[in-house]
Amino acid sequence: MMRRNRSWWLLVILVSSLWLVPQTGKGRLSGAVWAQEGPAWQIFPAPPVGSLYSLDLVGPQQGWAGGAFGAMIEYNGSQWRSNWLQSDDAVMALDGWDGSNAWAVTYYGKILRYDGSSWQVAAETTYSLSGLCLVGPNEGWAVGGGIILRFTGGNWQEVPTPRQTWLSDIDMVSPTDGWIVGGGVILHWDGSSWQVALDAPHHEWVRGIDMLSATEGWAVGTNGLILHYDGSSWTQVESGTALELYDVSAVSPEAVWAVGQNGLILRYNGRRWKVEDSKTFNDLNAVRMLSETSGWAVGKGGVVLEYRTGGPYPPTSTPTPRPTLTPIPSSTPTRTPSATPTRTPTPSTPQTATPTATLMTQAGATSTPTRQQPSVSTPAATTPVPGGTPPAGMQPSPTSGAPVSPTESTTETPVPGFEMSATAPVTTLITVPSSPPTETRVAAVAETALPTLPAPTLAARVSEEQPAGGRGAVRNLAVILILLLAGGGALVAMAGALVFGLWLRRRRM
Repeated sequence: MMRRNRSWWLLVILVSSLWLVPQTGKGRLSGAVWAQEGPAWQIFPAPPVGSLYSLDLVGPQQGWAGGAFGAMIEYNGSQWRSNWLQSDDAVMALDGWDGSNAWAVTYYGKILRYDGSSWQVAAETTYSLSGLCLVGPNEGWAVGGGIILRFTGGNWQEVPTPRQTWLSDIDMVSPTDGWIVGGGVILHWDGSSWQVALDAPHHEWVRGIDMLSATEGWAVGTNGLILHYDGSSWTQVESGTALELYDVSAVSPEAVWAVGQNGLILRYNGRRWKVEDSKTFNDLNAVRMLSETSGWAVGKGGVVLEYRTGGPYPPTSTPTPRPTLTPIPSSTPTRTPSATPTRTPTPSTPQTATPTATLMTQAGATSTPTRQQPSVSTPAATTPVPGGTPPAGMQPSPTSGAPVSPTESTTETPVPGFEMSATAPVTTLITVPSSPPTETRVAAVAETALPTLPAPTLAARVSEEQPAGGRGAVRNLAVILILLLAGGGALVAMAGALVFGLWLRRRRM
């Protein structure tokens, strides 16, 4: 009887020693130890295009992402391909209705439209633009530095804003129900006018918004600000972070994602916000979720993350070289963008019946320059622009990764003056005419020119996406040490149990 009791005690001690092995959880160690069982964020191989600020998908097989220096990449269901716009504008917002009807807005006030084959300029304004939302195939809204624009009846028209501040993002639930967020404020559209719905707590800058329905929505901003709309009011929700949040995307009331500074990814599960594993320390500027198991995020340094099941993508053997601009013979002169952020297109040939967009005078302006629309006459032969090095002239913000606005202020007071013709010409951005116009932008106010930022090199991008260098090797070494220590602990426990059993047996003898 005593021997049977001792055997049971030895078994209990053995099981207890094995239970003491460190429990790390599923998927937290390297892929060589744990297999991924659920969806997770993984770095997706993408062309090096510099920082990306905007993202939208019309389905699992097609989407776009835009960024600095006129970068535009398109997803075809299997890979992202770059297609540089012939412009130095940063693409700040994208929204697609379907695969052949998408819109984009840029930092310098261009409104672009995608017709299924190319991006073309549909309208221009002198205000910086940063937000965009379509209500239908021929109806939409755009917002930016103290301006609200509405697209209806084939024209973009300015709509009065109740608050002169920087407006960052917009989301429309229906043609009669929409929301705008910006510098310390949330605006609501009731079908007839925009009204102030909420002054943000502590005057925080509200950066992104996503509405699931008329009674469910989320907004995020600086200092970890997260606001929830329940159909009657906006309420601040604890985020657990003080980092800046730049965008939010929801697929259901129990599945909401927010991204922000230093690669931060948060997920709301219906009860609280939790940090998700991110494979980058680069700022993430935009996120779009297709379902609870599929989505995308883009950010600084051209990083592209996919939320997927199946583990990380295998590394490529050689990095994709950065495309360079092939020299063109002197008979076909190339377009050399100005190093300054100011530009006034000067047509090489006289124009007739060309509509113009009048530059709006800002406070403190010393002159009132005007900008004319380039000629839309089609040249006899055009030369496609290869995927070349993007032009300089756009300085990203050191904190948010978004371009620095020369007029970005919560007290900005623009003077109306936006003009738009119903028959505005369309100019393709991805081709260069045989006699391109010389471009020089004239500043509308007395301001300091933005510093020139050289195009990021491939080495710089790799260093940004992998800031920890040998982090993978260190993690693998740590895993091996943990396993060795755990195994050693189990052996010591077993040996101790054996010695203790022998000691008890000798004592009772």
